[in-house]
Amino acid sequence: DIKNWVSIEAVEDTAIINLTVTTPNADVSYGIANAYVNNYESAINAAFPSTTLTVIDPPLLASAPDRDASAKIYTIVGFAAGLVISIFAIVLAVIAKDTVKTADDVKDKLGVDVIGMVAHVNRKKKKKGEEYKPLLISDRRSGFPFIETFKIIRTKIEHTAQREKYKTFVVTSTAENEGKTTSAVNIALALAQNGKSVLLVDGDLRKPAVAKLLGINASEDGGVYGVINGEKTLAEAIKYSEKYNLFLLVSGKPVFDPSELLSTDAMSDIIKSAEKEFDYIIIDTAPCGVVADASILSSYADGILLVVRNDMVASRRIKRAVENLENSGTKLVGCIYNDTESGMPKRFMSSYNKKYGYGYGYGYGYGSNQK
Repeated sequence: DIKNWVSIEAVEDTAIINLTVTTPNADVSYGIANAYVNNYESAINAAFPSTTLTVIDPPLLASAPDRDASAKIYTIVGFAAGLVISIFAIVLAVIAKDTVKTADDVKDKLGVDVIGMVAHVNRKKKKKGEEYKPLLISDRRSGFPFIETFKIIRTKIEHTAQREKYKTFVVTSTAENEGKTTSAVNIALALAQNGKSVLLVDGDLRKPAVAKLLGINASEDGGVYGVINGEKTLAEAIKYSEKYNLFLLVSGKPVFDPSELLSTDAMSDIIKSAEKEFDYIIIDTAPCGVVADASILSSYADGILLVVRNDMVASRRIKRAVENLENSGTKLVGCIYNDTESGMPKRFMSSYNKKYGYGYGYGYGYGSNQK
């Protein structure tokens, strides 16, 4: 460190040399300079016996900081502080970005079994003002791997339902835009394609999206909210889509703060009545890591399906959401791992040059700015 504090400069065309000591402390600088004066002559004589060193001006105790030295010191201190802050920020970012990146992460970090892996879809860029077309297994353009993935998920759900006598399943995610609505719709479609009578319920009263995803006009429909409020009976509120062979309880009207509404006996009665009429009830809910609606609806269901999008939500946040869901007393059947690098095993992909899958969502706006 002393070497860094001491500088020696020769005066041009003379035998004079200037020695300068610069430290953050005036007394330290003065002490080092005196140490050089007291020992430099003997050191020079030992190295160069014929050389004589004479002190012209003795060291002086600085009365004020040197401006140039202060600037240098402040620069060094500022750089060091910036480096520390940057390292701290990087560490925080790494901790915050501890997301799920593999199917093994789902099991190891969340303790949840994966019942389906849906690969990322590469879709053409949409034109200005154009919306992405939804990915539905009823549309062959969605791709063979995408369609087959949901058939695999359907098979696992059917096996669970048969073994456990389940009928009603809640589909949710920790955050918005993880693909829960697309998953709920395609699970319902897959079950219906297998000859089952399926009621698809839009239980996300804050941001209903099922009707929009299916291309159905539900702007005047109250859905679950209308039945609970007595505007319509359950039978009157349920629509049948011949195109999709699905029964639908959907809405186009957002409801603000529906948690109390969903907690009523009327909501429980809707599920109980539906279970008498249908083979399966699939309920799309609001994100369970954002509001309590999913946990409330889960208490009426037999099983929960959690959609986890690849590398999106911090693992600790998903774990908290899982704990909240499990507190409902309903079994978490498994996870649909969405938007992965590869979905189905490679042997099924050999004749396909593109990756298929989805990362579809409408987004949420929970809060005062909600429309």
